[in-house]
Amino acid sequence: MRGWLQIVVVGVLTAAAIGLVAIVAGPSGPAFAVVSHLLAMAWVSVFVAVRQPALTARWFTVRSWEERAWRRAGTGPFRALLRSVGWERLITAQRRFDGTRAGLAELARQTRVSEFCHLVVAGASAAAVVVAAVCGDLPAVLWLGAATVAFHLHPVLLQRVMRARIVRLMTVKQH
Repeated sequence: MRGWLQIVVVGVLTAAAIGLVAIVAGPSGPAFAVVSHLLAMAWVSVFVAVRQPALTARWFTVRSWEERAWRRAGTGPFRALLRSVGWERLITAQRRFDGTRAGLAELARQTRVSEFCHLVVAGASAAAVVVAAVCGDLPAVLWLGAATVAFHLHPVLLQRVMRARIVRLMTVKQH
C-alpha cells in the first residue's frame, strides 16, 4: 500500500504544480508546455520505479527495419544534442551500466522503461492537444504538440535504436 500512496501523493503534487504553472504562465505558451511535460515525466518515472512493470509486451521488440528508419528520422542529431547539453551523461550515470555482457539485459530493460515512460506522457500530451484544439487554443496545440515530438517521440525512437544495438550485442556468440 505504501507504494500506491507514494504514487498518489506524487501524482497530486504533479497535478497541482502543472495547474499552478497554467495559472501563472498560462496554458498556451512554451513555459506550460515544457514544465508540464517534465513534471508528468517525473511522475511516470516514480510510478514505474514503485510498480516495476515487466514491460515484456511484443511492442518492445524492435523490428529489423526500425533501426535504419529511426536513424533516418533524425535520432543521430537528436542524440548529439542530448550529449551537447549533458543529458546523456546524466542518464548514463543513473543507469550504472557496468560495460559487461552480463549487464546488457538490464540495460535493455532500462531502455524499455524509458520508452514506456515517454509513451505514457506522449499519450497524455496528445489528449491535452485534443482538448486544446477543441477549446480553439491554437498556441497551446502548437506548443504542446511540439513539446510532445521533442520530448517524447525522438526519445522513444532513440531508445528503440539503442535497444536494437543492445540486442545485437546480446546475441553475438562469444569465442
